[in-house]
Parts: sequence; C-alpha cells; structure tokens
Amino acid sequence: NSSVVSKKRSGRIPRSEYKNVKEIAISHTDLKPGDLCPTLCGGTLYSLKPSAILKIDGASFACPINYSIERLRCALCGEIQKPDHGISKVKYTDSFISQLIMHKYYLALPMHRLDAYQKIIGVPLPDSTQWRLFDSSYHKLLPAFTELERQAATSSLFHYDDTRVRILSVIKDNKLNPDKKRTGQYTTVVIANSKQGPITLFYSSISHAGENMQALLEKRPADLGSFTTMCDALGANTLNIKGVIESNCLAHPLVKFIDLESISPYDLSRPINDLTKVFENDEKTQGMSDHDRLKYHQKNSKPILDKLKIWMQEQLDLNIVEPGGHFGKVLKYCLKHWHKLTRFLTVAGCPVSNNKAERMLKIIIRLRKSSMFHKTEHGAKVCATLLSLIQTAIDHGLNPVDYLTNLLQNADLVGLCPEGYKEPSRWMPWSIQSTLEKMKEAA
Repeated sequence: NSSVVSKKRSGRIPRSEYKNVKEIAISHTDLKPGDLCPTLCGGTLYSLKPSAILKIDGASFACPINYSIERLRCALCGEIQKPDHGISKVKYTDSFISQLIMHKYYLALPMHRLDAYQKIIGVPLPDSTQWRLFDSSYHKLLPAFTELERQAATSSLFHYDDTRVRILSVIKDNKLNPDKKRTGQYTTVVIANSKQGPITLFYSSISHAGENMQALLEKRPADLGSFTTMCDALGANTLNIKGVIESNCLAHPLVKFIDLESISPYDLSRPINDLTKVFENDEKTQGMSDHDRLKYHQKNSKPILDKLKIWMQEQLDLNIVEPGGHFGKVLKYCLKHWHKLTRFLTVAGCPVSNNKAERMLKIIIRLRKSSMFHKTEHGAKVCATLLSLIQTAIDHGLNPVDYLTNLLQNADLVGLCPEGYKEPSRWMPWSIQSTLEKMKEAA
C-alpha cells in the first residue's frame, strides 16, 4: 500500500497522458521468440510487454522541408522526366496554419514577436504572411462558425459578458468624429449550453454584449419555448425577446462586499458569510439533476437569502448606513436586482453566478495585454471567429490543432458534404470524428 501511495504522490505525468506520440519500435536483430537463450541455459525465449523510454524532443512549430526532385532530360528530344511525387505546391500546410492560429490567438503571441522569433531560428515568417494565412483561413472556416451560431441559438441556457478591446480603425474614427454617440469597443463571450454540449462564441466589434446576444437569439426558432440567460445587471444587457428568463450573477454583490470590507466602517461579515454559504450549497449540488438542485437550494439557500434581504432593507430603512455611501449603494444594488439575483431559487437549471463567462474572458484579456489591439474591425472579427472554433473544440475534449487542420483540409466539404447538400453540422466538434471515420471507410 505504501508503494501505491508513493506513486500517486510522485507528481510524474503518466505516459497515457501524452497524445500524438511518435512510436519507434526497436527490435532484436539476432534473436526472436522461440530461439534458444543466448546464456546457454537451455531455455527458449518468449515475448514480454516492451519496455518504454519516453523522451520529449524540441522543434520549431515551423519546420521547413525542401523536396529535391530529380529531373532527367532526353539528349535527343529534350523531354524532361520527373518522378510522380504527389507533393502539393502549396507552401504552408494546413497543420502549420492551425498551429500558427493557436500561437497568435490562443497563446496571444503578437505577429511581430513571432516574426522576430522565426528570424532568430532561421525560418522567416513575416507578419504580412501570417496575416494572409489568418485571413484566408477565416474565410474557409466561416461556415463552421456560422453553424456553431445556429446550434448555439437553440440552447436553453446562455452565459454572456463582455470586456474592452482596442480596434485602431475605430479609435481613429472616434478622434475624427468627436460627436459620435457610439465610441466603445467590446469583445463579448457567449457560452451556450446546447444539447450537444457547451458552445463558446466570441464577438469583437463596437456592439456590446446585449446587442450581440440579441443578434444571436434572432436566429433561434420561435417554437423552442423559453430559455434562461445569465449576465451582470447592466441595463445594456437586458434583452427584448419573447421567452427570455433573465438572471443576474450573485457573485457580483459578494465581490462588492468583500472589496468594501477592508475600508468600510460597517461590519460586513453578515452579507459575506451568508452569500458564501449559498455558494457552498451550490458546490454540494454538483452532479444533481436540475430539479433536485432547485429543491436543494429552496430548502437550504432560500431561508438564508430571505433573512439577508430583510436585514439589508433594515439597514436602509433604519438609517443604519448612509444610502449614498459605498455600502448603501451595494445594498440598493442587491435589493433592486434581488429577483434576478435569486432566480436560481425559482427556475430549474438556472446558475448562481456568471463565473463561467468571466473566466472565459481571461483569454481575451490575455490577448489584449499581449497584442494590445486589432488594426481593423475585420481583424477583430477574424480573431473572434477563430477563437470560437478553438475554444469549442477544447470544451469537447478535442485537440484544437487537429480540429482546425481537419476543417481546413476539408474546407470544400464543410459547407457542401459528399452527398451534394449543405450540412456543415457534420463538421462540428461533437460530430467530426464520426464524419472522418465514414469518409475513411468510403475511401
């Protein structure tokens, strides 16, 4: 037992965790199963499970390969003969482009930084070439993104939020037109809980989260019934669509109380402890059905929140706190949005917080801090589209490089399948494996 425990705590990554491993078999050159033992003991040899040595090698993701193709010319007729090599003249392979997309948008490496690094290691990759590859890939992958939107619009639950983004063409236009009413630039993330699993969509433009959600939900079939949304309590996030059940993030008031605790003269332990208990209760509901989770919160969280609401109202009614102060403003925020903040007590499947969307925005914040800005609105859209495909593939446990490579290699089929009718749903992260297997069998 002690040996088992020590192995579990060793911290070593098992070989099974390594994917896409290049296998190299090393066999005996002089011996095979059934031969006599070379020690002359009189026994015969039989096969065992091979021993393994795992090595991690290093290489640039841009590995140039030069094919030197032999040519023969006839001394009499001058005809040139070349072997049938089947090598495409396209310089950059789809697998390389997929890795380049990951480096730029998911790892947040600016094109000029990649350009400088590639020069150092002797494989030039100008930033203009990088952008040409990104733009051409965007047009090839756009049908897959459009299908993701269509599938996401049919979901029953949506998390959404946004953060700032810098678009140079918009900033320049704002300076040239100081009277413009719309000057903001945003990246919105939408996480849709679809029947196929999570779908993550990004939008970067001058439209804020509420407008992007409104545009997405206009693609929703009218006969699907009601759905739930989770966002913060900004008025701009309010949706004017039939069937929407809006909920707000309960983590926002908890964070506000925690931020005030160190500077406020009031005792904030009551709201902090009560809201913390609600989140602890929510952790205990992991694995429960939506109905059982709703019943659990109604039994264990509702009494806590009902008493907290009465306490908050008393603080304002009895003038215990200054209504215009920081603490008073947080109390009024909670009471004003109480119905949406506690929607999880009345609607099955409604989340307690919007942490899922806010964690996803870290990808955009990382990109903003590293790459700083997009040059044009089109460049921002290219980034958002490619990131949507990458993150949704990750959500479904796929290797995003392999997923993008397969989409690029089959770009002609993503919008038009072999049977001759449009069906891009075959190329979604949850269906692409079966599609590739069927194509392999047919071939």
